[in-house]
Amino acid sequence: MSTSLVLAEPAFVQEYPELQNAGVPDWLPFAMEQTVKWLTLSYEGSHIKGGSENTTKNYAIDLGVPRAMQTWREPVTGKRGRRSPGPLPQAFLRWCAAFDVNPFTDVDVDLAHAWTRYGRFCGDADTTLHRRVGAISAWYSAMRRREHTTIVFADLITRQDRENLGITAVPASPTVAAPLAVVQAVQVAALLDPSPMRTRNRVIAELLPGTGLRAAELCNLDIDDLHRSGPGGVPALYVRGKGGKYRWVGLDDHQLALIDDYLLDRVPSDTGTDVTLAGQVSNRPAVAQPLLTSINGRRLSTQAVTYVLNRLGGLLDPTSDHPIVAEAALVLANAGRLHPHQLRHAHAQEADDAGASLNQIRLQLGHASLATTQLYLDNSTNLRKSTSVVVSRLIREGVDLSTLPTDGIRLRDLPELEDETEHS
Repeated sequence: MSTSLVLAEPAFVQEYPELQNAGVPDWLPFAMEQTVKWLTLSYEGSHIKGGSENTTKNYAIDLGVPRAMQTWREPVTGKRGRRSPGPLPQAFLRWCAAFDVNPFTDVDVDLAHAWTRYGRFCGDADTTLHRRVGAISAWYSAMRRREHTTIVFADLITRQDRENLGITAVPASPTVAAPLAVVQAVQVAALLDPSPMRTRNRVIAELLPGTGLRAAELCNLDIDDLHRSGPGGVPALYVRGKGGKYRWVGLDDHQLALIDDYLLDRVPSDTGTDVTLAGQVSNRPAVAQPLLTSINGRRLSTQAVTYVLNRLGGLLDPTSDHPIVAEAALVLANAGRLHPHQLRHAHAQEADDAGASLNQIRLQLGHASLATTQLYLDNSTNLRKSTSVVVSRLIREGVDLSTLPTDGIRLRDLPELEDETEHS
């Protein structure tokens, strides 16, 4: 590990201001070096092993790794030159440094529980504390493998302790499927989106409810994962799901056409080779090209997908003279804040209402209860019965958007598109 990846003492003081008087403890640079090394290796293996990039980022946040040391992520500042905020006070390594606790040798039951109380004092919710405990447990596991400590954090805050403290992963309210009218309204807004990312946003608005993909699965797709002729000759996406499990998800002609429109928009006019359609050959090196990108060309993040959905949710004007637009605006206004997982639930609900078997829906959604062998053997049969076709047609049924003009319709004023990059 290059020493350039570890901040100098003045930089640590800037990130951990409570150290201005006490100074940087001897263990902190070493702990940070080992943590960055672990997280970097975890990130580099995430795409191969099916891990989550978001998990690596959240571990860094929960442990207190300064943003400047998160070298696997994009540069810190954007066009506005704003500095990324430093680690939170309750981030584990910052907390240890502030209270003169060496995490390799000093943490015991009392100190572990003191940290949870401090997290609550700082405003952490139950689910946030649960996530942080998981991150710290994983860190200790990694440090034990490197023989830097013998502490087992899971023994200090046991499952029973988490139940007694109310630290739980169960959300306060379950995800509720977005009604079909909301799905259709989002697609109307995407069609009318005046931004340069309209074709991409139409893909998002179609694939999330039309295929039931998780937001992370959608963001992790590469162009090479798009197959015009998958098993059985069916157009499909080869999706990496939770736990590194892959599955085929079928596409219908409408979904494929939207993807093609977007990919053509992405091809720079001066080269024509930066983005290739499936089956084409590029003169660029063989590197993974994300299927969906942000306005600045980076891989789209799940936070950006949520931002896009809610931006579309506020785009339409309920006083519009066009009845489809006015109705869609009212539907979205009543729907409140949207989350991508609501559209995944909508797929399951509509597929069930359309008569798809429970087993077929589980296959489509990639739930962990299905055997990998069964997926492998049944790929061709499953794609021919893919619920993508059924649900995509149901969403469009009864709503003829071909008569809807894509310009000249009054829309609401929204923030500049560059705000999207803050959510990437």
